[in-house]
Amino acid sequence: MTLLKTLKFSFKRMYFKISIKMRFLIFCSQLMTLCKNKELNITLSDIQSLSAYSELLAKAGGFEMYVASRIENFYEEIIDTYLKSKIAEVQSLCTIDLS
Repeated sequence: MTLLKTLKFSFKRMYFKISIKMRFLIFCSQLMTLCKNKELNITLSDIQSLSAYSELLAKAGGFEMYVASRIENFYEEIIDTYLKSKIAEVQSLCTIDLS
């Protein structure tokens, strides 16, 4: 590879990394807003409907399925299972029997 081609390749990789990081930060921001607005009562389709989700997958190149599966795993393991169980736990502790 010539020096110019190597440099061009490096810039493309650097641009891709910066671009994907920016998309990821935007996605995280939208996800946090969604969680706050819906008090963590969100579904996977709520996440998938975020504009940043689609943009993140579009920028993922050949890794769309991998990125989508990682987000789905995060939802299932963290939001759907852990956080929702903790919310239910706190709600049950806050329930006072007045009878």
